[in-house]
Amino acid sequence: MVEVQSGIPIPEKNVALGRKRGRGKWQILLNSMKEGDSIDVPEFNYNSIYVAACRLKIKLKSHRLGNEVVRIWRVSKDV
Repeated sequence: MVEVQSGIPIPEKNVALGRKRGRGKWQILLNSMKEGDSIDVPEFNYNSIYVAACRLKIKLKSHRLGNEVVRIWRVSKDV
C-alpha cells in the first residue's frame, strides 16, 4: 500500500499535445508530490517509480527501510 506523507492536491487533467506522458499511476502520483514530499512503497514498485520519474525529469532520493519497503523523496524537477 502506498502512503503519502503530506497533503497532495489532486492533479489537473493533462492537456498536453503531441506525445502524451504523465498519465500512468506513478506519473500522476509523482506530479502531485511537492518538493520534499515522500512516500513509502514496496520494494518491487521502486523500479517503476524511478522510470516514471526519469521520463518526467524528476529527481528522487530513496532509502531502504527494511521489511522490503523503500521511502522515496521528491527532490526537484529539472526544467
